[in-house]
Amino acid sequence: MWFRRKNRSAIEKLQNARVYLWSHKKLYLTIWTLLVGAPPIFVANYFQSSDFANNVKTQFPPIAAILGNNALIWIPLSIFWSFLLTEIKNHLVARMNIEPEGWGNAPQIILKALDSVVGHKEQRFSNHLRKTLDLLKRGKAPEPGSIFNEITQPSAQFHRLTQSIYDVFYLLCHKPGEQPENLKVNLAWVEKGQLKNIFCHYPANHPVRSSISALNNCGSGMKTAYKNRKILVVESIKDASESKGGGFVITDTARADEDGALICFPIELPPIDGEVALVISIFYPRRGVFEKRYCKKYVAILEPFALRLKLEFSLLSLKGLVENGQTNSEAIASVGGAPAN
Repeated sequence: MWFRRKNRSAIEKLQNARVYLWSHKKLYLTIWTLLVGAPPIFVANYFQSSDFANNVKTQFPPIAAILGNNALIWIPLSIFWSFLLTEIKNHLVARMNIEPEGWGNAPQIILKALDSVVGHKEQRFSNHLRKTLDLLKRGKAPEPGSIFNEITQPSAQFHRLTQSIYDVFYLLCHKPGEQPENLKVNLAWVEKGQLKNIFCHYPANHPVRSSISALNNCGSGMKTAYKNRKILVVESIKDASESKGGGFVITDTARADEDGALICFPIELPPIDGEVALVISIFYPRRGVFEKRYCKKYVAILEPFALRLKLEFSLLSLKGLVENGQTNSEAIASVGGAPAN
């Protein structure tokens, strides 16, 4: 734990240094030129010029001792220095990336996915507006209650938002030319600390394989994310389940030999009739697709969907209360399967 904190701190300092250097490109080019060119020139002069070597021995005895005692190492190293330094730089740049490779277009993908959700809602509103105008032309006044009931369809929006999350992560994770993978997205309902129901999932033709009782295990990804009130990223469910003291449990024993990466993201909801929440789970059947160091990126992607899910939950609760006095659990049950007892 201590080492990881130190490592993160060092990476953050390197990120800050990189930002500074990239904003001062002449300084960056000067430093890089010196780093690449100076050491090989220094080593070459030491072994080729006796005057230079004597000066180094007089003014910098420790350096002369290191070079003199390891000539067979330093001469080949000076030849490959530029290549080695470039590889080290590329590795550090990869470690300092704040998002996975190829995810730079995530904002555009999210916007397009959310536009699709809003587009369905706009179409529903427009259709009802035309129907209302037609009724008014015929001298009939529509009932305000029926208007609210028809234009607000939170159940449909829950499913569309779940599909949109799937679309976003599929486009970001799937590389061109790769075999399509069975990405899965689940949306769970939590009440009073217990997962009650997976009321939305996509693809809809792939049934949820884990039972509610298994998902309520203290080591399940969904339960852990909800309990800790923060995103959970599991880079390899197989490694996590086999690690000593890891606490992670694979909830479907039939796929205990399978591997993949998992994200679980909790969404706190207004406590209208008790403590309630939603949890999104995203599973990709290939290890390493999701990495813990990119947690902030995953949160940034999921937060816009979380905001809209909160909105639809409020509409669903309001609609249930106005129409027939439904509780949150009863309203959620109308979206998908019945809640577990």
